[in-house]
Order: sequence, then structure tokens, then C-alpha cells
Amino acid sequence: MRAFILGLVVAFGLSGCATTQLQTQAKTTRAISLSPQVLSDKRVWLRVTGTQASILELKEPLGEALQSRGVTLVADEKDASIALHVHTLFAHNLKEAANYHAAGVGGGVAGVFSRASGSSSSDSILVGVGVALAMGVADRALADEVYRAIVEVSMRVKEGSAWGVEERTRVLAEALKMGLEPQEAKETMEKQVVYHIAEILH
Repeated sequence: MRAFILGLVVAFGLSGCATTQLQTQAKTTRAISLSPQVLSDKRVWLRVTGTQASILELKEPLGEALQSRGVTLVADEKDASIALHVHTLFAHNLKEAANYHAAGVGGGVAGVFSRASGSSSSDSILVGVGVALAMGVADRALADEVYRAIVEVSMRVKEGSAWGVEERTRVLAEALKMGLEPQEAKETMEKQVVYHIAEILH
């Protein structure tokens, strides 16, 4: 567990210095690769959910991004060739993460990661807050100017008449700037997250 948390910090650490220019970064924790055969029939049933610890609104922009990549969105899972579930665990600034932590939403970081992987709303917040705090910030004064989003992506592909094994990844997004306003951070992280998810189906 300690190695996993350290890996997040190393792979997705901050410079620790805010500037007047917006700094952003985003990445996935693991790649999901789809075969050309799967990508030839992109009928997607999309489900988008989130916790109360999220300022993101992903359903509409993600739907538009997928359609621009040749995806047909279907209303019923039975009509889909791909089932895509996007669940935001946490998306806010580090000050808000610390507030959730202090309020007892999650115990220590290690405790957060030992819990379930987000199957319930409370566990989702625990995991999201844990990741946000584990990634750290060098200067605590920047806590309300550093925004992070942790979004879990689950995907299943239909094999014949049955669904195949579920594949999962997480998109980690970050926005940092002196005096960064929530709306700007929200729009920035939404674009980052949407791009990384939509590219799976490109």
C-alpha cells in the first residue's frame, strides 16, 4: 500500500510552486486498448456518476466527444457493444479534500486505500480524498489553488451475446494557478478527463 501511494506521488507530483499561468496535467493509471474489431462497432451505453465531493459535470461533454469519434450512444445496455461507466471519486481543491478528511469522511490515507474500490458513495469519497491527499502538495498555502480530479473508468465489451471481463483505469487530472477560481478549474479538468476517456474509443 505504501508503495502504491508513493508511486502516485512520484508519477503525478506537483512542482510545488504556483504561478500566474495555468498549469495542468492529466494521465491514466493504466491503458485500456481495444481491438480494431471492437472499434469497428462503437455502440456505447454510457453511464456517468459521481460523489458529492465532485464539481465536474461530464455526461454532456463526454457524450459529445465520443460522438465526434464515431461512437453511437444507445439508451439501453442490451443494444450496446461497449458498456462504459465513468464515476468521479473526487474533483475539487486540496483544501476541500482536507476538510472531508478532517470531518471524518475518511481516516488516514492508508485506511482509505484499504476500503472498497468505490462501490458505494461513501467509499467513493474515501478513495477520492485519499488519492488527492496522497499526491501531496509542497506548500500547504496552495491547498485552495490546487485542484485535482480522480475519475474511475470501467469498460466492458460484448463478446457474442455475453459481456466480457470488466477493465478499469483511473484518470487523474490537475489544475494549478495562483488565485484559481472553481469554475476555471472545473472547465479545465472536465476537458482533460473527457479527452483521456474519449481517446480510448478513438
